[in-house]
Amino acid sequence: MFRRMSLMTALAAVVAVAVTAVALGASGGSSATLTATAGTKYVINKYAQDLSRFSPGAVTIKSGGTLTVKAKGPAPHSFSVVKASQLPKTTKQIEQCKVCQTLATAHGADPHSDAPPTKPVVDVGATGIDQAGDSVFLAPSSTTKLKITAKKGTTLYFMCAIHPWMQGKLQVK
Repeated sequence: MFRRMSLMTALAAVVAVAVTAVALGASGGSSATLTATAGTKYVINKYAQDLSRFSPGAVTIKSGGTLTVKAKGPAPHSFSVVKASQLPKTTKQIEQCKVCQTLATAHGADPHSDAPPTKPVVDVGATGIDQAGDSVFLAPSSTTKLKITAKKGTTLYFMCAIHPWMQGKLQVK
């Protein structure tokens, strides 16, 4: 009986350590991965649906950490930090996205061409991702590593300037 109690206590301690380790990892390590996916779904004579999205939609990372952004599929994307108030919320705002136009201009994108932008990285503040206006063009099927230099406690809102319904939040711990 004593041996079984000792075994149960030891097992409980191992589980507690494992849960703590998982919780600490989920609370924002020095690295995280964000995936930008593309896709469409069609139902003839009913609808066409764009399935482009960031996954996960919320990321937590330590200041000074590295965010790996993977662009999956044949579509280009951007990882663009914007103010929360600039995130489009309606169909009209998505179709007439003002911050998207501002970001495209900053990237040197030609609206009449499929050529990649002439300035793939827009860094408006200190080096790294730290404030609204920072933006990185993501070529199709590519992986980019971004240094998160925003101060601890900062919340950064991001979106894809090409697909403005792709939005998320980055908590800096």
